[in-house]
Amino acid sequence: EDGERFIDGVWAIFGHGNVAGIGEALHGIGDALPTWRGQNEQSMAHAAIAYAKGQGRRRAQAVTTSIGPGATNVVTAAALAHVNRLPLLVIAG
Repeated sequence: EDGERFIDGVWAIFGHGNVAGIGEALHGIGDALPTWRGQNEQSMAHAAIAYAKGQGRRRAQAVTTSIGPGATNVVTAAALAHVNRLPLLVIAG
């Protein structure tokens, strides 16, 4: 559909690598781009992958993590998305 955005929402765990930049930006735009807090990075990425699959690859979600082990935890899910050709935007701190 024309006018629809591709990235429909953001999963996030904010920390020292991403709170000052993307965290403040997401807070500033409020509900215009929904943001959800996950319990761990890998499950957030898997939820985003499931969303993309459910949308027939026409829409996707982003995942943001702070630097360090959190970013590493997204690698498994990113590999799953890649192998299955599913869109996933990972923004690591």
